[in-house]
Amino acid sequence: SSRNRKPSFSVYAFLPLNNLGFPFLINCDWVAITNREGVSDHIWNSVLRDHVSTFYVWIVMHDTYIRNRLGTYICQSSPEMSSWWRTFVYDTKRLLTQYLPSILKQHLGHGEDGNSSSPTEIRLPNRDIEALVGAATFRTYGRIDVLNNITEGDLSGGSSSLYAILVDAGVPTLSVCDILACFNAPDNKFMEWIDSLADPAAWWSGLFRLLTSFISTVIEPNTPISSDEYVPAVRALVKNYPIFLHRSSSSPSTSSSSQTRCSSSLPSSSSSSSSLSSRTSLPPLDGRHFTYICPGDVSLRSWRSEIIILDSLDIHEMAFLQASGLAPELTPRLLIALLRTIHNSNSIPGSIDQIWQDLRYVRDHWDDFQSIVHDSGDDLPHLRAPNRAGSFPYLDDIRLSHVLGVPLPKGHSLPEDLGAILAPLPITSSSHHDQLYEKFSWELFFLRTGKTTINTSSKLGYPTHEHVPFRDYTKSSASVAEAILAHLDIKAPHLLGCLRFQPMRTLQGELLPVKNLADVGAFSDL
Repeated sequence: SSRNRKPSFSVYAFLPLNNLGFPFLINCDWVAITNREGVSDHIWNSVLRDHVSTFYVWIVMHDTYIRNRLGTYICQSSPEMSSWWRTFVYDTKRLLTQYLPSILKQHLGHGEDGNSSSPTEIRLPNRDIEALVGAATFRTYGRIDVLNNITEGDLSGGSSSLYAILVDAGVPTLSVCDILACFNAPDNKFMEWIDSLADPAAWWSGLFRLLTSFISTVIEPNTPISSDEYVPAVRALVKNYPIFLHRSSSSPSTSSSSQTRCSSSLPSSSSSSSSLSSRTSLPPLDGRHFTYICPGDVSLRSWRSEIIILDSLDIHEMAFLQASGLAPELTPRLLIALLRTIHNSNSIPGSIDQIWQDLRYVRDHWDDFQSIVHDSGDDLPHLRAPNRAGSFPYLDDIRLSHVLGVPLPKGHSLPEDLGAILAPLPITSSSHHDQLYEKFSWELFFLRTGKTTINTSSKLGYPTHEHVPFRDYTKSSASVAEAILAHLDIKAPHLLGCLRFQPMRTLQGELLPVKNLADVGAFSDL
């Protein structure tokens, strides 16, 4: 209808020249072409054109009637326009975009005072994003105004609608990147807002669901980058924002000897606010920090500050970590290989507690360790252990002083030098039977990895007070003791000869001569 028809005016040089479809009349002292049917491409005209675009935006900013009908009075390119006039259209849109926060006061609710604390960015609405962070929150923490009163049907008229003009002018739609920008709010205020929500864990789940969708629909298919560039692109997007939950570290000295890892429970969705506000940004790629995910072992805790495990509260967070490629999955083989690198690169590869925990992890993942050593081709463990002199020699340069409570012969097999003798084993179990099992497990590990040998021409010592009677063996302890004897091979009779001094009885109480440790029926089933 005529009511909805967009006005169209000619360009004037006091008299009309030609009609290019502008929604307002332009009258200037143009230098016209000879037939007065257009404006010539003249330097004077270019100066006038640039002033007209600036003046147009000034009118929009100060005329309430025009501002409230902005969709009607925004220039659009037309087939009749030359490239010279299209420059004018481009400039008006560029200036409108620049001053939109001031122009759209009736939509944004700005005061007339032009307060410098007013939001500096504007966005078109996005319901999915605003379901997580509302417009008021964006304005408070991100200095972003959402044009919620402007919809695709606002001032309908196809390409002349205000919504279409804003899109055409380059006004972005609200995205998950704007949520990330809110983390830049001073004094950690946005994180405090998250923690104040009724269900912060659900909020984080929603954020990572949006991030996963964003990187899969925006970065990956629509950006011409190779797979080698994909991860850096994602890292550049998120690296500076404190959105990552680092799995809490453990104290090596408190780890149970029977565990294959340092463990503690995974934070649940009802975790306290401390587990949420402890989120931080990604560590730098400086060669001193190694970041991983470990979805297959939720109880694994890092005992080294340089090994960082990214945690997740739910499947959506883990899905983002896996889809982003920011951190590889930490498998036992990968962790053991990393520990070998750390031990091989430093004469003091950490504290005594850390080194014992390194060795405990390798001990409890023996098959993976063997596979790595075999693949390396040099058959060396490349791991260090503390000795009684306080240094950390390689495992192949250190020896046990006792096996199964029996002192090993000295001489060339076991020098008096304290640097060649292993420091006291870290027995952390509280139960007597667990202590025995742990002690035997350590002895078997060092027999396998070190150079402890038994001189067949030397007598073994008699069992000492460290020796544990057979009647105290559980089936697990007996199994490890048998593996120790099997490792010692032909030296086993020497040990058995010493161990016969300790009585061994069946479960029925009958005295049983010691022949071998395979007769597990003789041991307590505890």
